[in-house]
Amino acid sequence: ALELLDGLIVEGSTELDVKDKVKVAQRIKGSIASKISGYEGLLSTLVAEACIDVCPKNPHNSTLIAGMVLKRDTEGMVKHMEDAKVVVYTQL
Repeated sequence: ALELLDGLIVEGSTELDVKDKVKVAQRIKGSIASKISGYEGLLSTLVAEACIDVCPKNPHNSTLIAGMVLKRDTEGMVKHMEDAKVVVYTQL
């Protein structure tokens, strides 16, 4: 199965210009389609534009952390905290 993965890479991805909205949208369309089928054309363009807007000048000096951000209200009573200490646990 791992041999099939190389054939699924969109041509030119290794030299991708991460500031090209059309090319970035092409590469994220599949991920969006797997979550929200039928809206991938519209959403991939919007997501690509948002990603490019927040992308650092040199994205190759960035670090990718796998995960998700869910925007929702807090579940407890604390809504604001100053000088908070944050810890992240991970399971390998």
